[in-house]
Amino acid sequence: MKKLLLFIAVLSLFMACEKEEQQYDTAGFDFSSAGNQVIAPQAVKQGNAQIASVSARYFEETRNNQGALYYKTLGYVEAGKSVTLLGGEQKDVKSDGGSWRIAQARLEDNKVVWLSVWYVLQNQEQAVVITDPEAKVYNGLGPSDLTTYVIPRGTIIGVAPPEASGNPFNRRLFVAYQVPQRTGKVESFGTWSKYYVDSRAISTKESDFKMREELDKIKKLSPSLWADALDNVIQIYGDSAFVAEAEAMRQEAASGGGAKSVESVSFSGIITEDKVNVRAEPDEYNGTIVGQVNKGEAVQIDQQTSQTYSIGGLSGKWYRIQSAAVNGWVFGAFVKQN
Repeated sequence: MKKLLLFIAVLSLFMACEKEEQQYDTAGFDFSSAGNQVIAPQAVKQGNAQIASVSARYFEETRNNQGALYYKTLGYVEAGKSVTLLGGEQKDVKSDGGSWRIAQARLEDNKVVWLSVWYVLQNQEQAVVITDPEAKVYNGLGPSDLTTYVIPRGTIIGVAPPEASGNPFNRRLFVAYQVPQRTGKVESFGTWSKYYVDSRAISTKESDFKMREELDKIKKLSPSLWADALDNVIQIYGDSAFVAEAEAMRQEAASGGGAKSVESVSFSGIITEDKVNVRAEPDEYNGTIVGQVNKGEAVQIDQQTSQTYSIGGLSGKWYRIQSAAVNGWVFGAFVKQN
């Protein structure tokens, strides 16, 4: 099966209208499933658009010795970088042996250039944060339109306003740019696809955005410093859907900065989700990822943590597994015991 790279993108495919700069833009996260690698944006805070799966060429408008207008290649913007589209005219031009659709844009260093827009993705109407453990993705508004894709809890994405009619399940639209897998040079442009996420799986509450951001900052600290910081954010953002994550981190800190008591066991199990991380230690924050296991893989468990932990709204012990490809620790919520 061909792998696909998907990017949450702009609601208007033509990207011609000027938009105000928004707080949240896009970067990458992975929600792979069923043989497809799916990369969609998470939020950053600069510009109003992002370069998609390949580098985007940018140009300087100049004139040759005969006075004719032409566009000189100045460089490339790397995939994942933010840019600000300035709106206005788009042009189809020929340069350096290729054809390009270009528009004016401001780069991260404030340089204004003409940018190839084939691989540029704009923000959508509203930033939301995923609060379900895994938000299901749909390709339509009907009861049978569920895909195999999911979006991880805590991810910030852009969605369209609610559709006024014909939307009995109250789903929110996002648009994805879909690029065939490439080997070597780029062979074709991508296509645009519409997907939906359930409104019940998302939040627009400021406390959810703030709690998520603060927890990301705290995770970068030594666990010995977590306790006071977590007490503070729980007090300030106590109505957030991510209090459970903060409480779990506080439990980690109280147990000695991630050290966990373990016990020997012996049973087999089946992995219940795709791309489950396998870690060198039973620790979500400090455990080095040594590999991944996928749905349906058989594993043998020889150790487990003595305590049950909560991660992303799910509860379980950590299991030390042995599989055909990798050995290490996985979170037990993704293992079904035989």
